[in-house]
Amino acid sequence: MRVAPVLLLALALAGCQTVNSREAAEQRMLSYQGLGERQLVEQLGPPDNVYVGGGKRYLTWYSAKTQVRPPYTYSMRGPERPWWVLPHEVDDRRITRTCKTTLILERGKVTGWNLQGDGC
Repeated sequence: MRVAPVLLLALALAGCQTVNSREAAEQRMLSYQGLGERQLVEQLGPPDNVYVGGGKRYLTWYSAKTQVRPPYTYSMRGPERPWWVLPHEVDDRRITRTCKTTLILERGKVTGWNLQGDGC
Protein backbone atom coordinates (compact mmCIF):
# COMPACT_ATOMS: atom_id res chain seq x y z
CA MET A 1 0.00 0.00 0.00
CA ARG A 2 2.95 2.33 0.54
CA VAL A 3 4.27 1.79 -2.98
CA ALA A 4 1.84 4.27 -4.56
CA PRO A 5 3.02 7.34 -2.57
CA VAL A 6 6.65 6.44 -3.27
CA LEU A 7 5.86 6.01 -6.98
CA LEU A 8 4.03 9.35 -7.08
CA LEU A 9 6.94 11.09 -5.36
CA ALA A 10 9.41 9.58 -7.85
CA LEU A 11 7.29 10.74 -10.79
CA ALA A 12 7.01 14.24 -9.34
CA LEU A 13 10.77 14.45 -8.84
CA ALA A 14 11.41 13.18 -12.36
CA GLY A 15 9.22 15.99 -13.72
CA CYS A 16 11.21 18.54 -11.74
CA GLN A 17 14.45 17.22 -13.14
CA THR A 18 13.24 17.75 -16.70
CA VAL A 19 12.31 21.35 -15.93
CA ASN A 20 15.65 21.95 -14.24
CA SER A 21 17.52 20.44 -17.18
CA ARG A 22 15.74 22.77 -19.58
CA GLU A 23 16.41 25.74 -17.30
CA ALA A 24 20.09 24.73 -17.11
CA ALA A 25 20.23 24.62 -20.92
CA GLU A 26 18.69 28.10 -21.12
CA GLN A 27 21.25 29.40 -18.61
CA ARG A 28 24.04 27.85 -20.67
CA MET A 29 22.70 29.58 -23.78
CA LEU A 30 22.63 32.91 -21.93
CA SER A 31 26.32 32.45 -21.12
CA TYR A 32 27.06 32.42 -24.89
CA GLN A 33 25.31 35.75 -25.43
CA GLY A 34 27.75 38.22 -27.01
CA LEU A 35 30.48 35.65 -27.74
CA GLY A 36 32.13 35.50 -31.16
CA GLU A 37 32.30 32.50 -33.47
CA ARG A 38 35.89 31.71 -32.57
CA GLN A 39 35.05 31.60 -28.86
CA LEU A 40 32.09 29.30 -29.57
CA VAL A 41 34.26 26.89 -31.56
CA GLU A 42 36.81 26.87 -28.74
CA GLN A 43 34.10 25.98 -26.20
CA LEU A 44 31.80 23.72 -28.23
CA GLY A 45 33.98 22.44 -31.03
CA PRO A 46 33.25 22.98 -34.72
CA PRO A 47 29.56 23.22 -35.56
CA ASP A 48 27.85 20.42 -37.46
CA ASN A 49 26.19 22.88 -39.80
CA VAL A 50 26.56 26.55 -40.76
CA TYR A 51 23.94 28.56 -42.64
CA VAL A 52 24.34 32.17 -43.72
CA GLY A 53 21.36 34.27 -44.70
CA GLY A 54 19.72 37.60 -44.04
CA GLY A 55 22.87 39.05 -42.52
CA LYS A 56 23.00 36.31 -39.88
CA ARG A 57 25.05 33.14 -39.33
CA TYR A 58 23.35 30.10 -37.88
CA LEU A 59 25.73 27.64 -36.22
CA THR A 60 24.17 24.29 -35.36
CA TRP A 61 25.37 21.43 -33.18
CA TYR A 62 23.60 18.06 -32.93
CA SER A 63 23.84 15.63 -30.04
CA ALA A 64 22.21 12.32 -29.18
CA LYS A 65 22.38 10.33 -25.97
CA THR A 66 21.09 6.78 -25.66
CA GLN A 67 19.97 5.52 -22.27
CA VAL A 68 19.08 1.94 -21.42
CA ARG A 69 16.14 1.58 -19.10
CA PRO A 70 15.53 -1.40 -16.81
CA PRO A 71 13.97 -4.51 -18.38
CA TYR A 72 10.71 -3.90 -16.52
CA THR A 73 8.52 -0.87 -16.09
CA TYR A 74 5.73 -0.49 -13.57
CA SER A 75 2.19 0.70 -13.99
CA MET A 76 -1.13 0.72 -12.21
CA ARG A 77 -3.30 -2.20 -13.32
CA GLY A 78 -6.83 -3.33 -12.64
CA PRO A 79 -9.86 -1.39 -11.42
CA GLU A 80 -10.40 -3.85 -8.55
CA ARG A 81 -6.88 -3.21 -7.17
CA PRO A 82 -6.04 0.36 -8.15
CA TRP A 83 -3.04 0.62 -5.81
CA TRP A 84 -1.26 -2.50 -6.98
CA VAL A 85 1.82 -1.73 -8.99
CA LEU A 86 2.61 -4.59 -11.33
CA PRO A 87 5.74 -5.06 -13.43
CA HIS A 88 5.48 -5.72 -17.13
CA GLU A 89 8.23 -6.26 -19.66
CA VAL A 90 9.17 -3.51 -22.06
CA ASP A 91 10.05 -4.34 -25.66
CA ASP A 92 12.56 -1.60 -26.40
CA ARG A 93 14.87 -0.72 -23.53
CA ARG A 94 16.79 2.03 -25.30
CA ILE A 95 15.75 5.66 -25.18
CA THR A 96 17.56 8.10 -27.45
CA ARG A 97 17.38 11.76 -26.51
CA THR A 98 18.44 14.30 -29.12
CA CYS A 99 19.27 17.98 -29.09
CA LYS A 100 19.74 20.44 -31.91
CA THR A 101 21.39 23.62 -30.65
CA THR A 102 21.46 26.59 -33.01
CA LEU A 103 23.25 29.79 -32.10
CA ILE A 104 22.46 32.89 -34.16
CA LEU A 105 25.23 35.41 -34.80
CA GLU A 106 24.73 38.97 -36.02
CA ARG A 107 27.76 41.16 -36.71
CA GLY A 108 29.95 38.34 -35.42
CA LYS A 109 28.33 38.01 -31.96
CA VAL A 110 25.72 35.63 -30.52
CA THR A 111 22.36 37.39 -30.39
CA GLY A 112 20.00 34.43 -30.06
CA TRP A 113 19.61 30.68 -29.95
CA ASN A 114 17.19 27.84 -30.51
CA LEU A 115 17.01 24.49 -28.73
CA GLN A 116 15.06 21.58 -30.19
CA GLY A 117 14.70 18.07 -28.80
CA ASP A 118 14.19 16.20 -25.57
CA GLY A 119 17.89 15.93 -24.72
CA CYS A 120 18.81 19.60 -24.40
